[in-house]
Amino acid sequence: MNIFECLAYLRSVDSTSFGYLCEVCYYKDEYGNVYFDSNYDLSDQFKEIVDLGRNTYFLSKEDFDRYAEYEILVTDLNKNKAILKSLSYIRRPYYRMRGRSVTKEQAFEIIRRTDSFFSIYIDEIGYHKDFIHDCNFNNWLIMRNHYPDGYGWIHVDGKIGCNAITQKYPTMEEFCEEWFFKLRAFPYLDLVIAVTDWDEEPWSPDEKFEDAVVLGIYVHDKCIEILNKQDTLARYQEYDEKYGQNPERFEPDYYMKHGITQVNEAYLRRCIEAYGLNSDEELEKVPKHAWKKRR
Repeated sequence: MNIFECLAYLRSVDSTSFGYLCEVCYYKDEYGNVYFDSNYDLSDQFKEIVDLGRNTYFLSKEDFDRYAEYEILVTDLNKNKAILKSLSYIRRPYYRMRGRSVTKEQAFEIIRRTDSFFSIYIDEIGYHKDFIHDCNFNNWLIMRNHYPDGYGWIHVDGKIGCNAITQKYPTMEEFCEEWFFKLRAFPYLDLVIAVTDWDEEPWSPDEKFEDAVVLGIYVHDKCIEILNKQDTLARYQEYDEKYGQNPERFEPDYYMKHGITQVNEAYLRRCIEAYGLNSDEELEKVPKHAWKKRR
Protein backbone atom coordinates (compact mmCIF):
# COMPACT_ATOMS: atom_id res chain seq x y z
CA MET A 1 0.00 0.00 0.00
CA ASN A 2 1.11 3.61 -0.48
CA ILE A 3 1.62 6.03 2.40
CA PHE A 4 -1.95 7.37 2.26
CA GLU A 5 -3.53 3.91 2.25
CA CYS A 6 -1.23 2.94 5.10
CA LEU A 7 -2.20 5.91 7.26
CA ALA A 8 -5.89 5.34 6.57
CA TYR A 9 -5.50 1.71 7.60
CA LEU A 10 -3.54 2.48 10.75
CA ARG A 11 -5.99 5.16 11.82
CA SER A 12 -8.93 2.84 11.25
CA VAL A 13 -7.30 0.32 13.59
CA ASP A 14 -7.08 2.98 16.30
CA SER A 15 -10.22 2.55 18.38
CA THR A 16 -10.05 6.05 19.85
CA SER A 17 -12.13 8.94 18.57
CA PHE A 18 -8.92 10.63 17.41
CA GLY A 19 -8.11 7.69 15.18
CA TYR A 20 -11.63 7.72 13.76
CA LEU A 21 -11.55 11.44 13.01
CA CYS A 22 -8.17 11.22 11.31
CA GLU A 23 -9.13 8.46 8.92
CA VAL A 24 -8.28 9.51 5.36
CA CYS A 25 -10.38 8.94 2.23
CA TYR A 26 -9.19 10.01 -1.20
CA TYR A 27 -10.35 9.91 -4.81
CA LYS A 28 -8.96 10.92 -8.22
CA ASP A 29 -10.35 13.21 -10.88
CA GLU A 30 -10.21 12.48 -14.62
CA TYR A 31 -6.71 13.98 -14.82
CA GLY A 32 -5.27 11.82 -12.06
CA ASN A 33 -5.15 14.61 -9.47
CA VAL A 34 -6.05 13.46 -5.97
CA TYR A 35 -8.53 14.90 -3.46
CA PHE A 36 -8.57 13.96 0.22
CA ASP A 37 -11.36 14.19 2.77
CA SER A 38 -9.89 14.30 6.25
CA ASN A 39 -10.40 16.06 9.57
CA TYR A 40 -6.63 15.78 10.00
CA ASP A 41 -4.48 18.63 8.62
CA LEU A 42 -2.72 16.82 5.79
CA SER A 43 -1.10 19.99 4.43
CA ASP A 44 0.90 20.27 7.63
CA GLN A 45 2.01 16.65 7.30
CA PHE A 46 2.68 16.51 3.55
CA LYS A 47 4.24 19.66 2.11
CA GLU A 48 2.95 19.15 -1.44
CA ILE A 49 -0.69 18.88 -0.34
CA VAL A 50 -2.86 22.00 -0.69
CA ASP A 51 -5.61 22.79 1.83
CA LEU A 52 -8.78 23.65 -0.12
CA GLY A 53 -10.80 24.30 3.02
CA ARG A 54 -13.69 22.39 4.63
CA ASN A 55 -11.48 19.37 5.35
CA THR A 56 -10.66 18.88 1.67
CA TYR A 57 -7.10 18.64 0.37
CA PHE A 58 -5.54 18.51 -3.10
CA LEU A 59 -2.45 16.76 -4.47
CA SER A 60 -1.36 16.93 -8.10
CA LYS A 61 -1.02 13.75 -10.15
CA GLU A 62 2.74 14.26 -10.44
CA ASP A 63 3.23 14.56 -6.69
CA PHE A 64 0.88 11.67 -5.94
CA ASP A 65 2.76 9.42 -8.36
CA ARG A 66 6.02 10.29 -6.60
CA TYR A 67 4.50 9.36 -3.24
CA ALA A 68 3.09 6.15 -4.70
CA GLU A 69 6.57 4.98 -5.73
CA TYR A 70 7.16 4.07 -2.08
CA GLU A 71 5.52 0.97 -0.67
CA ILE A 72 4.61 0.17 2.91
CA LEU A 73 4.04 -3.50 3.66
CA VAL A 74 1.92 -4.35 6.69
CA THR A 75 0.48 -7.64 5.46
CA ASP A 76 1.11 -9.64 8.62
CA LEU A 77 -0.47 -6.97 10.76
CA ASN A 78 -3.83 -7.42 9.05
CA LYS A 79 -4.01 -10.81 10.78
CA ASN A 80 -3.03 -9.50 14.17
CA LYS A 81 -4.20 -5.95 14.78
CA ALA A 82 -3.24 -6.26 18.43
CA ILE A 83 0.38 -5.75 17.40
CA LEU A 84 -0.50 -2.28 16.18
CA LYS A 85 -1.75 -1.31 19.62
CA SER A 86 0.90 -3.06 21.70
CA LEU A 87 3.25 -0.08 21.65
CA SER A 88 0.68 2.23 23.23
CA TYR A 89 1.34 0.57 26.59
CA ILE A 90 5.12 1.03 26.47
CA ARG A 91 6.42 4.42 27.59
CA ARG A 92 9.78 4.57 25.81
CA PRO A 93 10.45 1.32 23.92
CA TYR A 94 14.07 0.21 23.69
CA TYR A 95 15.24 -0.69 20.19
CA ARG A 96 18.32 -1.72 18.28
CA MET A 97 19.06 -0.59 14.74
CA ARG A 98 21.59 -1.99 12.30
CA GLY A 99 22.15 -0.83 8.74
CA ARG A 100 24.42 -0.74 5.74
CA SER A 101 26.95 2.08 6.01
CA VAL A 102 26.68 5.15 3.79
CA THR A 103 29.42 7.47 2.54
CA LYS A 104 30.74 10.31 4.70
CA GLU A 105 29.07 12.84 2.41
CA GLN A 106 25.75 11.01 2.65
CA ALA A 107 26.17 10.97 6.43
CA PHE A 108 26.72 14.74 6.32
CA GLU A 109 23.46 15.16 4.40
CA ILE A 110 21.58 13.06 6.95
CA ILE A 111 23.05 14.96 9.89
CA ARG A 112 22.41 18.45 8.52
CA ARG A 113 18.84 17.51 7.56
CA THR A 114 17.78 15.53 10.66
CA ASP A 115 19.81 16.44 13.74
CA SER A 116 17.51 17.63 16.53
CA PHE A 117 19.77 20.60 17.30
CA PHE A 118 18.50 22.40 14.22
CA SER A 119 14.80 21.92 14.90
CA ILE A 120 15.25 23.13 18.48
CA TYR A 121 17.65 26.05 18.06
CA ILE A 122 17.77 27.31 14.45
CA ASP A 123 14.37 28.15 13.00
CA GLU A 124 15.76 28.97 9.57
CA ILE A 125 16.76 25.31 9.30
CA GLY A 126 14.02 23.69 11.37
CA TYR A 127 11.35 25.20 9.11
CA HIS A 128 13.30 24.73 5.90
CA LYS A 129 11.66 22.53 3.26
CA ASP A 130 14.73 20.27 3.15
CA PHE A 131 14.76 19.54 6.88
CA ILE A 132 13.34 16.16 7.96
CA HIS A 133 11.93 16.19 11.47
CA ASP A 134 12.60 13.27 13.77
CA CYS A 135 9.85 11.77 15.85
CA ASN A 136 11.07 8.63 17.62
CA PHE A 137 14.45 7.89 16.05
CA ASN A 138 16.48 10.97 16.88
CA ASN A 139 19.96 12.17 16.08
CA TRP A 140 21.67 14.09 18.89
CA LEU A 141 25.15 14.47 17.44
CA ILE A 142 25.41 18.24 17.89
CA MET A 143 23.74 19.28 21.15
CA ARG A 144 26.08 19.52 24.14
CA ASN A 145 23.25 19.98 26.65
CA HIS A 146 21.63 16.64 25.89
CA TYR A 147 22.60 13.58 27.93
CA PRO A 148 24.36 11.62 26.68
CA ASP A 149 25.66 13.88 23.95
CA GLY A 150 27.11 13.18 20.55
CA TYR A 151 25.12 10.14 19.42
CA GLY A 152 22.46 9.12 16.93
CA TRP A 153 21.51 6.38 14.50
CA ILE A 154 23.83 7.96 11.93
CA HIS A 155 27.55 8.30 12.62
CA VAL A 156 29.86 10.86 10.99
CA ASP A 157 31.89 8.15 9.26
CA GLY A 158 28.72 6.73 7.65
CA LYS A 159 28.06 3.87 10.04
CA ILE A 160 24.36 3.29 10.72
CA GLY A 161 23.00 1.83 13.94
CA CYS A 162 22.30 2.45 17.60
CA ASN A 163 20.87 0.93 20.77
CA ALA A 164 18.45 3.54 22.02
CA ILE A 165 14.89 4.41 23.04
CA THR A 166 12.02 6.14 21.28
CA GLN A 167 10.04 9.09 22.55
CA LYS A 168 7.01 8.51 24.79
CA TYR A 169 4.29 6.08 23.72
CA PRO A 170 5.09 5.83 20.01
CA THR A 171 2.53 4.61 17.50
CA MET A 172 2.86 2.50 14.39
CA GLU A 173 1.57 5.45 12.41
CA GLU A 174 4.50 7.53 13.64
CA PHE A 175 6.94 4.77 12.72
CA CYS A 176 5.62 4.52 9.15
CA GLU A 177 5.44 8.28 8.60
CA GLU A 178 8.88 8.97 9.99
CA TRP A 179 10.68 6.38 7.91
CA PHE A 180 8.65 7.20 4.82
CA PHE A 181 9.91 10.78 4.90
CA LYS A 182 13.46 9.69 5.75
CA LEU A 183 13.52 7.16 2.92
CA ARG A 184 12.22 9.74 0.44
CA ALA A 185 14.99 12.11 1.48
CA PHE A 186 17.71 9.43 1.67
CA PRO A 187 16.81 6.62 -0.77
CA TYR A 188 20.11 4.83 -0.08
CA LEU A 189 19.02 3.85 3.45
CA ASP A 190 19.07 0.11 4.11
CA LEU A 191 18.44 -0.75 7.75
CA VAL A 192 16.40 -2.78 10.19
CA ILE A 193 15.07 -1.80 13.61
CA ALA A 194 14.12 -4.37 16.24
CA VAL A 195 11.66 -2.82 18.72
CA THR A 196 11.14 -4.38 22.15
CA ASP A 197 8.52 -4.14 24.88
CA TRP A 198 11.17 -2.92 27.35
CA ASP A 199 10.55 0.52 28.82
CA GLU A 200 14.05 2.01 28.32
CA GLU A 201 15.80 -1.06 29.73
CA PRO A 202 15.22 -4.77 30.48
CA TRP A 203 12.52 -5.58 33.00
CA SER A 204 15.03 -7.83 34.79
CA PRO A 205 18.78 -8.55 34.46
CA ASP A 206 18.06 -12.04 33.15
CA GLU A 207 15.94 -10.95 30.20
CA LYS A 208 17.34 -11.46 26.72
CA PHE A 209 16.95 -8.93 23.93
CA GLU A 210 15.67 -11.55 21.50
CA ASP A 211 12.85 -12.50 23.87
CA ALA A 212 11.73 -8.89 24.26
CA VAL A 213 11.44 -8.05 20.54
CA VAL A 214 7.82 -7.49 19.48
CA LEU A 215 8.12 -6.12 15.95
CA GLY A 216 10.52 -4.67 13.42
CA ILE A 217 10.86 -1.95 10.81
CA TYR A 218 12.78 -2.83 7.65
CA VAL A 219 13.70 0.17 5.46
CA HIS A 220 15.10 -0.50 1.99
CA ASP A 221 14.61 0.00 -1.78
CA LYS A 222 11.68 2.47 -1.61
CA CYS A 223 9.95 0.11 0.78
CA ILE A 224 9.10 0.10 4.47
CA GLU A 225 8.16 -3.27 5.91
CA ILE A 226 6.58 -3.78 9.31
CA LEU A 227 7.84 -7.19 10.41
CA ASN A 228 6.49 -9.69 12.90
CA LYS A 229 8.76 -10.94 15.66
CA GLN A 230 10.09 -13.97 13.80
CA ASP A 231 10.96 -12.04 10.65
CA THR A 232 12.42 -9.19 12.70
CA LEU A 233 14.82 -11.49 14.53
CA ALA A 234 15.94 -13.14 11.30
CA ARG A 235 16.55 -9.84 9.53
CA TYR A 236 18.18 -8.24 12.57
CA GLN A 237 20.58 -11.17 13.03
CA GLU A 238 21.54 -10.93 9.35
CA TYR A 239 22.22 -7.18 9.56
CA ASP A 240 23.97 -7.42 12.90
CA GLU A 241 26.38 -9.97 11.45
CA LYS A 242 26.99 -7.79 8.38
CA TYR A 243 27.11 -4.34 9.95
CA GLY A 244 27.36 -4.79 13.72
CA GLN A 245 31.14 -4.76 14.12
CA ASN A 246 32.47 -2.93 17.20
CA PRO A 247 29.07 -3.08 18.93
CA GLU A 248 30.08 -0.69 21.71
CA ARG A 249 29.78 2.16 19.21
CA PHE A 250 26.03 1.66 19.15
CA GLU A 251 25.65 2.55 22.83
CA PRO A 252 24.40 6.14 23.37
CA ASP A 253 27.19 7.05 25.80
CA TYR A 254 30.04 5.57 23.76
CA TYR A 255 31.36 8.81 22.27
CA MET A 256 30.92 10.78 25.49
CA LYS A 257 32.72 8.16 27.60
CA HIS A 258 35.63 7.97 25.19
CA GLY A 259 35.91 11.74 24.77
CA ILE A 260 35.20 11.57 21.04
CA THR A 261 33.51 14.51 19.32
CA GLN A 262 31.69 13.46 16.16
CA VAL A 263 30.47 16.90 15.11
CA ASN A 264 32.99 19.64 15.91
CA GLU A 265 32.41 23.36 15.42
CA ALA A 266 33.75 23.37 11.86
CA TYR A 267 31.41 20.52 10.91
CA LEU A 268 28.47 22.33 12.53
CA ARG A 269 29.23 25.51 10.62
CA ARG A 270 29.42 23.54 7.40
CA CYS A 271 25.95 22.12 8.11
CA ILE A 272 24.51 25.60 8.64
CA GLU A 273 26.22 27.09 5.60
CA ALA A 274 24.87 24.28 3.40
CA TYR A 275 21.50 26.03 3.76
CA GLY A 276 22.98 29.30 2.48
CA LEU A 277 23.02 30.79 5.98
CA ASN A 278 25.71 32.72 7.82
CA SER A 279 26.95 30.41 10.58
CA ASP A 280 28.21 33.30 12.74
CA GLU A 281 24.81 34.99 12.70
CA GLU A 282 22.87 31.78 13.39
CA LEU A 283 25.12 30.54 16.19
CA GLU A 284 25.02 33.96 17.83
CA LYS A 285 21.32 33.27 18.55
CA VAL A 286 22.03 29.91 20.21
CA PRO A 287 23.17 29.50 23.84
CA LYS A 288 26.83 28.53 23.74
CA HIS A 289 26.33 25.65 26.18
CA ALA A 290 24.11 24.01 23.56
CA TRP A 291 26.83 23.70 20.93
CA LYS A 292 30.23 24.59 22.41
CA LYS A 293 32.31 21.63 23.54
CA ARG A 294 32.77 21.49 27.30
CA ARG A 295 36.31 22.15 28.49
